[in-house]
Amino acid sequence: MAKPKIIYRCTACGYESAKWNGKCPSCGSWNTLEEDVPLPTQAVGNSRRKPVDLSDKIQELEEALGYLTKEDAELITLLFFEEFTVKETAQYFGCCPKTIRNRRKKVLEKLKEQLENT
Repeated sequence: MAKPKIIYRCTACGYESAKWNGKCPSCGSWNTLEEDVPLPTQAVGNSRRKPVDLSDKIQELEEALGYLTKEDAELITLLFFEEFTVKETAQYFGCCPKTIRNRRKKVLEKLKEQLENT
């Protein structure tokens, strides 16, 4: 099995290096290069895509989250924005993963309905 490639990414500016340096060559910050795994490369042809402006969708989502209970909003935040796994989220809430899956489904249905009504 091949050894995974390791890079060093600056936490201040995002600069990537194959070797660790005490000082980032890009921004000049000291001790900001941390070991990381490289991001997957884009497929050929994807470089022509235009960036998508999601600001209006994000605003709609934030408004819709305002209609949820505090616990439901926290569930969505953990699963989708903090990228917790279902198991980690279940541990956080003190319940089983099946309960989290069911709650996630209900909350997403509620969000979808709210977004359609706005």
